[in-house]
Amino acid sequence: PARPGRAPSPPATGPSAPGPTSLEPRTVTGTVVDTAGRPIAGARVWIQPSLTTGLVEVRTDANGRYRASSLIDVPYSAKAWTEVEYGGRRLCLRLGMPAPADFDSFVPVQGAVRDFRWQLTGPIEDLRSLDEHFGGMIRVLNAGSFAANGARVELTFTPTGPRIDGSSVAAFTRAIVVGPSTDVHDLPVGPYRVTAVLLDGGSRRPIGLASDSFAQAYDALDVDWTGDGTCSNRAGYDWVYVWLHVPS
Repeated sequence: PARPGRAPSPPATGPSAPGPTSLEPRTVTGTVVDTAGRPIAGARVWIQPSLTTGLVEVRTDANGRYRASSLIDVPYSAKAWTEVEYGGRRLCLRLGMPAPADFDSFVPVQGAVRDFRWQLTGPIEDLRSLDEHFGGMIRVLNAGSFAANGARVELTFTPTGPRIDGSSVAAFTRAIVVGPSTDVHDLPVGPYRVTAVLLDGGSRRPIGLASDSFAQAYDALDVDWTGDGTCSNRAGYDWVYVWLHVPS
């Protein structure tokens, strides 16, 4: 099959967002834009029957528009992806839609419009039961060793470069509920320097971090995300694993 479309690099003066599309019987139309509202050319769009075979795959044009016609009167769902070069690898990222209801199935007798946008964060509505998000995920190991007396662990993420879409973000923190392992969901993907502190009885004690269970722990750990380039229902990033250092 043809390769997924690529999100454009931010131009000095980008084109305006595509305008609204009109309904056509038994046809799904829409636009695909990046995080700044610029059209994405060559994005991969699936119009997939819910009850039978007959997947329709189309690509967006230079204006970020697509059109899937000659559909039959059965329920369909719509999904889309864009391809992004990041960290020396090509990632295939699932795209979001304006409203949660857009992820539901529909019958295009009178036609339908399904627009897509590259999202850095937020829930993937048709995977809510799996707690899937458009952002990256970090699994924190050894957190259960710090669970005594209601203590909490706080992670600070300090950017060391632009996010995957070229935008910037200020440093931020996430407090985690400690357990044998804990997942930190929906992080805007980009390179970060991560530090950890134990919050216990009003005190703040630094915790060392390591990239695996046998590696040396450091006061700060640099993390980033990658992926295998597969276009799937999930966001498109591999998990990142971080180990909290447990003093002997």
